[in-house]
Amino acid sequence: ATVALECKESEGGEVVYSREVVSDQSGTYKIPIEGCHAKLCQVRLVKSPKPECSEIVADGLSSARIDLTPSVGSDPELIRYANDLGFMKKESLPECAKVLEEMFIHG
Repeated sequence: ATVALECKESEGGEVVYSREVVSDQSGTYKIPIEGCHAKLCQVRLVKSPKPECSEIVADGLSSARIDLTPSVGSDPELIRYANDLGFMKKESLPECAKVLEEMFIHG
């Protein structure tokens, strides 16, 4: 999958750093950040490699915030992890239709 990292200034919201990367087969990706950037960054889904599983859902699965504030640490070697992100299939499995209806995700 293609994911994008975008860092913004906390005041004014100006984008100060942006980068897209492609994950490996397991969905793992790394986005090195060099230099000093804004403290608030967000990773978001851009594109799925699987056409049948490419729906971006705006319910928390499509993006994750990353905090780069000094309280988390300012060491450039520190690794930060984003929450899991994921695409939905265009067509739900037949056995899932009732559950998805109950959750008000489809129809």
